[in-house]
Amino acid sequence: MPAADIVKIRLNSVGNPEYRSFPGSSDETPLSPENVRIGFSVGVEINRPESLVTVKVTMGYLDGQKTVFDGTLESVYEVQELASFITEEEGGKFHLESNFLPMLINMSFGTTRGYFVAVLSKTVLQKYPFPMIDSESVLKRTSYQLV
Repeated sequence: MPAADIVKIRLNSVGNPEYRSFPGSSDETPLSPENVRIGFSVGVEINRPESLVTVKVTMGYLDGQKTVFDGTLESVYEVQELASFITEEEGGKFHLESNFLPMLINMSFGTTRGYFVAVLSKTVLQKYPFPMIDSESVLKRTSYQLV
């Protein structure tokens, strides 16, 4: 691959956790495994002027219909000369000339998963680490925004 085609990416930050629901301590009544359900979504913001890609991963747990946990973590990547990889199309659509987004999304998903395992370690969810999800399923639940 010619040097001009190599995408240079640097992890800028991981953080800005947001919690909309947070579980009680591990001393509370344990959850019933058959009632625990999970949900997730991924939002990607491609900031062309600042050459940044922000990946926000949201993960949630339900106990039946009750939300036990709902949190988001943000990973920000600096992509050198990001604008040079973007081609805009009609209708607000765009195309990236290099396929680096799936890698960033999957790294962010794994990072968020690990982060929340640590954060939830002394809660009723400590026995329910967020499961590993295949890349294809994660990418299907990803939304994109070009700035």
